[in-house]
Amino acid sequence: MADWKTYQGQVPWTNIPVEGKTTYNEGDRISSINNPTWDADHEFSGVPVTDTHIPCGYWSKEYVPILTPSFGWVQMADIPPVGVLRMSATAIGVGSRIFVGLGKYGADVTGERWIADWWEYIVVQNRWEQRVDFGGGVRKYAMSASIGGKIYVGGGSSDTGSQKDWWEYDPEADTWTQKADFIVANANTVAVGCGTKVYVGMYSYDNQDWYEYNPADDTWTQKTDFPGTAVSSAVGAELNGFVYVGLGYYPYGNRSKDWWKYDPSDDSWVEIACFSTGYSHSIAVSANSKIYAGTGIDSWSNYRGAWMSYDPDTNLWSSEIAFGRRYSAIVASADGKIFAGTGYTDLAPESGRQDWWRFT
Repeated sequence: MADWKTYQGQVPWTNIPVEGKTTYNEGDRISSINNPTWDADHEFSGVPVTDTHIPCGYWSKEYVPILTPSFGWVQMADIPPVGVLRMSATAIGVGSRIFVGLGKYGADVTGERWIADWWEYIVVQNRWEQRVDFGGGVRKYAMSASIGGKIYVGGGSSDTGSQKDWWEYDPEADTWTQKADFIVANANTVAVGCGTKVYVGMYSYDNQDWYEYNPADDTWTQKTDFPGTAVSSAVGAELNGFVYVGLGYYPYGNRSKDWWKYDPSDDSWVEIACFSTGYSHSIAVSANSKIYAGTGIDSWSNYRGAWMSYDPDTNLWSSEIAFGRRYSAIVASADGKIFAGTGYTDLAPESGRQDWWRFT
């Protein structure tokens, strides 16, 4: 029989109750685990991790653990480099891979500086690998999206001001290629990949422009304006061929709670259920047939940690287990798994974060 030594150094076996046993140690054997779905003489089969398996290592097809941790967020390996407290960064998922980078680094005592680094998170190993730096140089509040196995990143603010450049990243070649600039220099802009195009807008609270980027001919085309309140620092995500956009900041400290659905097939907008409270500098992502969104700052400048899920079949938002009070965090999904982290929090010590969490 195989033992658990194969997994030494992986994520700790804690907070994952399986038939009454919550912690596994090196040397534990399959036959000693009190779970009727195990065959006492069955060894590891090398089956890749799936949603029905504990997220570290490789498991037998016959084993279906009970994934019921005592909280909804499980902490994973911090985003490197060590000591870099990051906020206003960028995260994007491509298939089973997640890429994170950029942003600004700083705490109250160090001041801030911008970052150009780029990292790949290896989901099944809970491990980070550094990739080539972003081609546009240091950047915070950049926009990003993925389509066709490629990642698109651009805009945002550098140490010389707002930018409008647009770059394509090839995860397989680990290379950046500059593409046609966006229409205007921008920061805190929504960018969402949907089908074979990227949709970009909400870059200022004094306009409602909405653009489509076509990588096939490297062109930008203006589409029907966003019909809601013009905001900046909104969020967006793709689900089932639609683009969902919501929240954001508009003048005099106001935050929007509205959400809209955009249909690229006929270039139209439809308003959907709104949040109960307005937020800006939030995060949003799609996974498992739902949109998830939350965190940020409310209209009273309070940091919020709420985490909500939207079901398009019922047009309802439901409360999930809160992530924790912070703004300008990042979120991405890979293979239906949601990961979030970084951002600025008002919890002591007040500064950016480099933490990384999985929502179970």
